[in-house]
Amino acid sequence: MGLTITKHLVQLINGKIKLESEEGKGTSFSIDVEFEIAKEEILKEVEQDVEENLKGYAILVVEDNLVNQKVIGQILKNWQANYCISNHGGQALDLLKDNDYDLILMDLQMPVLDGFETRKKIRNNKNYQHVKNIPIIALTADAFVETKNKVFKNQMNDYVSKPFNRLELNTKIKRLVK
Repeated sequence: MGLTITKHLVQLINGKIKLESEEGKGTSFSIDVEFEIAKEEILKEVEQDVEENLKGYAILVVEDNLVNQKVIGQILKNWQANYCISNHGGQALDLLKDNDYDLILMDLQMPVLDGFETRKKIRNNKNYQHVKNIPIIALTADAFVETKNKVFKNQMNDYVSKPFNRLELNTKIKRLVK
């Protein structure tokens, strides 16, 4: 089944698929496809759309879902960012008392303190004056326009819906951390 699909895909782009087989040694498949050389303007656009290294950035991830924690942690690790993961808003507030971060990635729906309540304490509580203006990017599976509007109304700096586009997240982090 996989070879049939591959053959059709290769034929759709005017390519050829080749098969070489030798008894006792195995089978080898290869494809030949011709592409045009990209114009310089296109190459420049593609070069600009590259995930950038975030080495030296300190990011607090506030996320209660273990799978999401592992995914975002691996991505931040690949970008060489320093990061810390908090399981909920209350824990994030404790971490903010004693640590310096450049940015917060904040889930909105969590136990103990949700993202909106956590943001409210960060922006308005005298105990968090030192991080009052820290950039916050909301990360949420809720992609409704109303939620996005609520994020901005509640003084968060940006919004990324899950599952998120890595380049979009990388670009937004770079833009907000100066």
